[in-house]
Amino acid sequence: RPRSPKAGVEVRLRPRSPKLLEARRLASENEEYPLYPLTRQPPGRQMHLPGTVLSDDGLRRWLLEEGPRHLDRIGPGALDCVDVSHNSLTDEGCEHLVDFLLGKRQSTKRLKLFHNRLREPRALCRLVADPHIGVGAPDGLGELHLSHNLVRSGFLAQLLEVLGRRISDCRGSLRIPFWLRCEHNEDLSGETGQGIAKADYSGIKLCLEGAVPESGCSIRRCRHGADV
Repeated sequence: RPRSPKAGVEVRLRPRSPKLLEARRLASENEEYPLYPLTRQPPGRQMHLPGTVLSDDGLRRWLLEEGPRHLDRIGPGALDCVDVSHNSLTDEGCEHLVDFLLGKRQSTKRLKLFHNRLREPRALCRLVADPHIGVGAPDGLGELHLSHNLVRSGFLAQLLEVLGRRISDCRGSLRIPFWLRCEHNEDLSGETGQGIAKADYSGIKLCLEGAVPESGCSIRRCRHGADV
């Protein structure tokens, strides 16, 4: 949290993601969105916007002005990934995105929201729980990346509870575990994060070994039979 400024002194907050500095320079030179995303677009059906929209309002305008045309160009079907990382998005920007996906009934297998300013993006609970494009739906959401944000412990517990109810609706299990990344969120570190991981959420099993080398667990399989 920044200290209170002295009278007459301008305070500017530095972006959490260093890559945003370059993206904002490109945006100012081109008067609109940067010419290129911060990372190379992977193959497949993508909505690839890392470091391009730069704010909640920038994402809202892109979804309104470019989003429908983008979906028309790539044709019907699930997206492999929606990547809106490195854009200084808050919970409001996340809500714009979820409203767009639900309104279009546009599924995505992977949603990347890392390196933003999310705290309690409750709109994600609506996306997770949606029977058409949410968790457990055919080609529905299978990965959610929330690392390097400001996610609060209370929200994570709420999200896991929604996940638990959704998995219960899917006959109590998922064919492939749901991949949830929440590292590098200060409020989730230490004993707080461990306590959340050990709590019960409608009976779902959590595993924290997916990224541990030689653990036997991976993004596609958990040797413990975990759901998340």
